[in-house]
Amino acid sequence: MVQIIAVRVNDSYQLHAICHQRLYENELRYLRSCHKTFEKQRQKDNKNQIEPDDQFWRVWTESTTRYSTISKLWRVGQSKLSELVLQEKFPITWRNRETWGAERGTAEEGEFGAPYRLPLGIGSSVSESIGFAESILKEFVIERGIKYSVSEL
Repeated sequence: MVQIIAVRVNDSYQLHAICHQRLYENELRYLRSCHKTFEKQRQKDNKNQIEPDDQFWRVWTESTTRYSTISKLWRVGQSKLSELVLQEKFPITWRNRETWGAERGTAEEGEFGAPYRLPLGIGSSVSESIGFAESILKEFVIERGIKYSVSEL
């Protein structure tokens, strides 16, 4: 059971990076939208400058720190679960991956267990990373002969 947790923790760095990346993208959309609104208001009121509200500055501050979090999580995740480790220790998971440049799988957004591409990257979806996590955990449980229902994964 401890070994399962170790695999999940290593993979969780990458999953956290992907989740933070999606949050960051949404924050940037919000900030762009606010900027357009502020600019329209500035032009309408014929002012030189409009002071953004507290919500804008809160999101601005969070998004600037989120980028460094994403970078750190990717770095740690790749160091703990590199392509070489995947190829050698999890050959089934590696073999079942889709290649970058291939058409995306048929999984709908939000569906878990989507076909995955390795290594995970900034362009990976949450459903891809969950599909990868399921595959690596199933292979880990079977390889180690751990008495754990694979269907529960």
